[in-house]
Parts: sequence; C-alpha cells; structure tokens
Amino acid sequence: MIRLFVFAALLLAGCSRGPYWEYTNSPGLVAGVLETADIYTVCRAAALGCYDRTTGIVWLVQGLDPTKRQCVISHEYHHAAGFTHPGFNEPGLGVDCGDGTIV
Repeated sequence: MIRLFVFAALLLAGCSRGPYWEYTNSPGLVAGVLETADIYTVCRAAALGCYDRTTGIVWLVQGLDPTKRQCVISHEYHHAAGFTHPGFNEPGLGVDCGDGTIV
C-alpha cells in the first residue's frame, strides 16, 4: 500500500509545472496603462495584456470586464517587478492576478 502511495506521489510530482512566478528580470518602471483592440500587434502573442519593458507601458486588450481588467493589470505589474511565468505560457491557461488569484 505504501509503495502505491509513493508511486502515485512521484507520478503526480512529475506532472507539476512548479511555481507560477519566477523572479528572472530586474524590476522596470510602469509609465502607463493603455488599451488596444489588436493586442497581438503590440504583445506579439494571443494574450489579455503584456508589459513592454522598453517603453514601460502595460497594454490591455480593450473591452475587459472590470474584474478581469484589474487582474490583468496586476499580472502585468508583476511582470514589471521582474517576474515571469515560463511554465505557464500556453493559451487557455488561467491568468494569475499576481497574488495567486486565478481568473
């Protein structure tokens, strides 16, 4: 029985992506928050938003409901603080608001 438990634990651990956020960059400044209808052009990815380290702009897709908008802003501010999420970049995954809350 204990072998089965250990085997199951090892199996599940192998599927783990690890922590969502990893500190990988020096912090950057945020110069403003702007919205765009074509987020792909600005962010070069299918996303709800992105942080442009060069300009300091947090970009958001237009039309987000207020709760999701605030979550994406918080998420991008976490990027500005130097964090990335290398194991969680596939489309369709939930958005971590920067505080562990998933939307």
